[in-house]
Amino acid sequence: MENFAEQCMDMARSILGHNLEAINEDGTITPVSGDTALPDEPGHAAHAIGEFYRATQETSLDGYDLIDLAARTLTAQTFTEGDKENGLAYSSLALLCFGPAKDRNLVWERLLDETREELDRQLLIRTDYTDHQQAFNIAKAVARFSMGLSKKDETGKLVDLLIERIQSTSTTGFFDDKAGSIGGVFDIYGILSFIFTRQALQLPSNMHLRDRKLPSLRTYAEKYLRMLTDLVRMDGLGWSYGESIGAYGQMHCITLILQAMRDGWISDEQKPYYFELLRRLFHFFFVTYLDQEHGFLVIRDEERNTSHKHSTRMANFDAARYLCQWARLAKSIGGTMDPKPLPS
Repeated sequence: MENFAEQCMDMARSILGHNLEAINEDGTITPVSGDTALPDEPGHAAHAIGEFYRATQETSLDGYDLIDLAARTLTAQTFTEGDKENGLAYSSLALLCFGPAKDRNLVWERLLDETREELDRQLLIRTDYTDHQQAFNIAKAVARFSMGLSKKDETGKLVDLLIERIQSTSTTGFFDDKAGSIGGVFDIYGILSFIFTRQALQLPSNMHLRDRKLPSLRTYAEKYLRMLTDLVRMDGLGWSYGESIGAYGQMHCITLILQAMRDGWISDEQKPYYFELLRRLFHFFFVTYLDQEHGFLVIRDEERNTSHKHSTRMANFDAARYLCQWARLAKSIGGTMDPKPLPS
């Protein structure tokens, strides 16, 4: 997986480098031509920068001060008006990428007192979600406790609530993203909920909590892992129904598999099959969505499309973030993605 990790980091550098210039002085994001800026974009940009720092420990890229950019985008997200739960959750994990506590966090040192106070207030706000946004509450709780903004860790209770909602709304253990609706909504947001929660549990200072909660998450995440063996097409097309698919239908599936391999949720006997799935998913992602001439992600044109919830700029920051995560996960997993005959 070493070659795969290097390829991911090369792509992450290219994509991130092409989008850092879109970050304005006030931390807001300039959209690409024809797109509309979304309120959650600064948080996604901050998280992409944070994951790049985690993967490389580099504080600059193409002449840009990454710590300064992270602080500016985090500040912009904190003071964004309206619905911003998504962006705040990504900002929470972004902050933790730069250090597990506020006295050892490069970005926290750059934030103004006014921003710190408002961020603390925003992270404290809780809405009782019944959809994938419950995972956002988990990320906010992790950040607040790890940064020393609260003496009480609510993370365990919120993870338990996520599991309880799955049990109460689905007889088969899949994530219903619109609980209470007739028929339910069982789309890719189920996978997103698990990979986002899993990442949140990887970052806090409370490692014992992670060890206690992972078995419960594994029970339900494994259902999606088994589904992928039938769902992924031979040409590598991943999740292709419901909302927010396109490039995200590839990225979420790849992340779920890599996290599961890192955590030992996939047995040695099954690994060849999942390495093959990874190879196909990544190849489809690479040839379909990456502009190889210019080095950035294309999610919307005459041949490609995705949800209105995703802008081109957001997708590029998300792709850079995922590529950095894949590189780190691949290095810890080992093995190879080279095509091999599968065991009969």
